[in-house]
Amino acid sequence: MVLLCFGAPVNGWGQGQKCADPADALDGGKSFTSCYKAFLAADAMDLLKTNNGDVTLYAPWNKAFDAMPPEIREKLFKPENKELLRTVLKHHIVPHATKLKALENETFTTLAGEKLTIRWEGNLKTYVGGARLLADQDITRKGIFIAIGEVLIPESVKKSLGLPERTD
Repeated sequence: MVLLCFGAPVNGWGQGQKCADPADALDGGKSFTSCYKAFLAADAMDLLKTNNGDVTLYAPWNKAFDAMPPEIREKLFKPENKELLRTVLKHHIVPHATKLKALENETFTTLAGEKLTIRWEGNLKTYVGGARLLADQDITRKGIFIAIGEVLIPESVKKSLGLPERTD
């Protein structure tokens, strides 16, 4: 599957062209406007250029942001919590391109420095850090873009947001 950039040209790539990297894919996807706004609010687009853009972005779609408790979402988007939001976004990025078909119950360290596990279940169900994978991966010219159905909150941020931390 190839993710196409839609709308206005992005970094020299126009409608129907393969995106240059996950940042371009995020900018061009109508289902990912909330995620795109989060990256802008956290001044975090540079994270998608890590390792020269050779990253895997597990991108929560709009409904994932909508499903968050409003008080948590509002707190994350406050300017004074920019670093918290940046850490949450780092937790959605693995610093190398990772094709899903090559994985089977693998664990990676995200840019936030925390572990993220890919878990396969029967009937082609795949989970990334507990969030359901929504679609197959989209390979950009550099990096990989994967849609997920939940915003992943790293353990290091949960206490600041008033969320229960893992006890195991």
